[in-house]
Amino acid sequence: MSESTPASPNPLAWWEIQVPDLDVGQAFYGAVFGWTFEPFEDGFVVAKTADGTMVGGLDTSAGDAPPAGRRVHVYFRSDDLEATLRAVQAAGGAVVQPRTLISQEYGWFATAADPSGLQFGLVTDKPAGSTA
Repeated sequence: MSESTPASPNPLAWWEIQVPDLDVGQAFYGAVFGWTFEPFEDGFVVAKTADGTMVGGLDTSAGDAPPAGRRVHVYFRSDDLEATLRAVQAAGGAVVQPRTLISQEYGWFATAADPSGLQFGLVTDKPAGSTA
């Protein structure tokens, strides 16, 4: 039996959409979903809902790759990042990037892959070894 971690009511915590042009991406997704955008770092903007909640981001890191070469990257919330990474490995997946600090304000992320190689992110605001 493989190790697993408890399910969250809504484990989707964050997403990033790769776009070739931030201005075009912001205009499109802003018009469709009503999001506003705030610069975060070069080639990346944070998307916010009408109440100011940060929900995801637009990212130009794929450059002008054709749509098949770009992706929407999702991040799932984890209360115990190391246990979740062990569960990924026990279930036949792989850890692509271990726990990495985003910032003291936003916590940590890791990247994992399912057995087919499809990558996804994990995020937590809990320090290593802490589930409280």
